[in-house]
Amino acid sequence: MSKLIKGNLETGRVWIGKSELLPGKSQKIRNHSPSGFSWGYGGSGPAQLALAILLKFVDSETAVSLYQEFKWDIVARWEGDFVYPVRDILGWIEVHKLKYLKTYRVTDRITKQSMTIEAASAQEACEFAGWMIGQCHIQVLER
Repeated sequence: MSKLIKGNLETGRVWIGKSELLPGKSQKIRNHSPSGFSWGYGGSGPAQLALAILLKFVDSETAVSLYQEFKWDIVARWEGDFVYPVRDILGWIEVHKLKYLKTYRVTDRITKQSMTIEAASAQEACEFAGWMIGQCHIQVLER
């Protein structure tokens, strides 16, 4: 059975699988809605939820570049209590993050090994290379 994301409109509470999604991490990045999550329209509560959801699946740089579009495409369309497959969220992310790919020249600070990687963020480029972010020297290349 596929993992689901569920929301209760009366309480504004949201779960991914059995774990409750809390707004704290997303509010530290962009505090659209101090009162928490909402959905079904294009306002601040749905923006907070969109950012919080994306932060569960991508790095913060990618989440920030995608969350407003995700809000309008997905979150604003949910009505009442909702249930939505996580696989559909992951599919949306894969399609949309291609728009935001950058080309990075990533060099290991210790070994000086270097490679060119297309990724949505510098952190993701380092992870693709198999290195920790602090181990990488990163240069964004022009397309």
